[in-house]
Amino acid sequence: MAKSIKILNPDDLIPWVPDVDKLRRDFPELEARGVAVGELTSPGELEDLELPDLDVVSYAKDIPCVSVTTESGQVFNFTYMDIARWNGPDCDGYSVYSDGRFIYFLIARVASQAGSLGIWSIESKEWVCSISDECLCVEAVLYLSKVGRFLGRIEWAYPLTPHRGETLFLVDKAGNLSEIALEETDPPYRYDAIYWRTVSFSSRPENAWMAIDHSETFICLCHGNSCSYFRVPVRARLVTAR
Repeated sequence: MAKSIKILNPDDLIPWVPDVDKLRRDFPELEARGVAVGELTSPGELEDLELPDLDVVSYAKDIPCVSVTTESGQVFNFTYMDIARWNGPDCDGYSVYSDGRFIYFLIARVASQAGSLGIWSIESKEWVCSISDECLCVEAVLYLSKVGRFLGRIEWAYPLTPHRGETLFLVDKAGNLSEIALEETDPPYRYDAIYWRTVSFSSRPENAWMAIDHSETFICLCHGNSCSYFRVPVRARLVTAR
């Protein structure tokens, strides 16, 4: 587990701060248009200026955002560019946690509609997974050491429409994500901290989390007061949904 995870700006995982010098160099016409470049406060304000071939991420300062210290004393620092390169500039909510092997970034770009998943390997010191997409609203994810894959849950919904969905998914160590169908089961014991290891927390305000028993035989997935249990699939029986 991580000894400490410090979010340098808790209100916004990846605060956008304009790189004023770069903007003035690349778009000198802005000042002639009366734009106070130093007073821009969001990527949306920059996009509203309708500049040609604009990448708002590249015009942000690469400020420190997250610092993770492991139990062994290793320190990993993540800057704006480390995260925004694959997530983009938007962040409606987030969760950052570690299980001692990996550091997980669950980001809601637009609440319940679009999101991102980043998984950083402490051993290899590189991203195992860094994906962003519509409906990729990851509620929880954890590592299954016996099968060498990550298991997680997605739930998405478009407001004021009937369009919504939920699914379980697997991510292999190459960063490929695929949906998976697992049957619910009754475990030999219900949720009790003595049997389960909780390592996953939601990027959304609802109480959603995932736990795995110490033998890595069962998964407990909870949303609010409702818990579902699944048997961990062995490699030979992994069946992805079509």
